[in-house]
Amino acid sequence: MPINRRNILRGAVLALGAMMPGAAMSRIDDHGVLFQSPRAARTVGTHYLAQHPEERNAARLRQGLLAGAPTETGALRGHIQAKCRQDFAAGHTVVVDGWILARSEARACALVALGALVA
Repeated sequence: MPINRRNILRGAVLALGAMMPGAAMSRIDDHGVLFQSPRAARTVGTHYLAQHPEERNAARLRQGLLAGAPTETGALRGHIQAKCRQDFAAGHTVVVDGWILARSEARACALVALGALVA
């Protein structure tokens, strides 16, 4: 599977589901379950955090991404995807290593880089 923003976001959404209290996700230590490319997500997150060191707080990142989020995995995916669409519509984007990302996407990758998610 190619490394691209869509695949990283899909993996990020699955990983965020694993962070929710009570969220059911089996084999969270299996890289294929959380990210199509954990290394790419970590790399993007590392670059983002280098550009935005003020974001180096996993609890605050989780709160920003998951405030009001449902715990059911499918609904959670929709919640995160909606946040990304809202980010783009509002111009809340960041350039990370030449990619234009929704801030929510970059923050999900930052959680991986911080070790707050099992990648």
